[in-house]
Amino acid sequence: MAKRKKRQAKTGGILSGLKKRFSARSPILLFCIGLAFIMALYFWAYHQDFFNTYFYLPVVHFYADWGSRLLALMGQGTSHTGALIANSEFSINIGKGCDALTPTVLFMAAVLIFPIAFRPKIPALLLAPVGIALLNFLRITSLFLIGIYVPSFFELAHIEIWQAVFIAICFLAWVYWLGWASKKTALYGS
Repeated sequence: MAKRKKRQAKTGGILSGLKKRFSARSPILLFCIGLAFIMALYFWAYHQDFFNTYFYLPVVHFYADWGSRLLALMGQGTSHTGALIANSEFSINIGKGCDALTPTVLFMAAVLIFPIAFRPKIPALLLAPVGIALLNFLRITSLFLIGIYVPSFFELAHIEIWQAVFIAICFLAWVYWLGWASKKTALYGS
């Protein structure tokens, strides 16, 4: 009988310790699980016909239209058709992965589900899509110009440099927001 009580006390102690450890870490664990779930749902949708029709194509056409206008203002004589920006010297097609949808959704999901009050999330949710879109316009126009003036550098800039820069800027923006939002929450409690 005494052995059984000892075993139960020991088992209860282990379970109690695990419970304490989990509850101390659960906000981070829940954040990671929630972010993984949202991104899995997003990637499933990203490969569906409805997403292509109602989200992807309008977004890349928007980027091509305004990217072409920006390049034309720079004297490049560009025009666009669908997702293609072209002039007499070079053309660029804005394809999947060049639409900035994934970093936008990831950033906004990370802000939305982070365990902090909602009020400090509002500026990030409003500014992030605009900031990421502007960054993508910079990316598209710079790649077009690289394609014209330094074509041997285009693939490296497109695949290696701009992807790393995009990821780094989005991550650093989220970390900055996290610090700012934490201070706001600590100061005002909301």
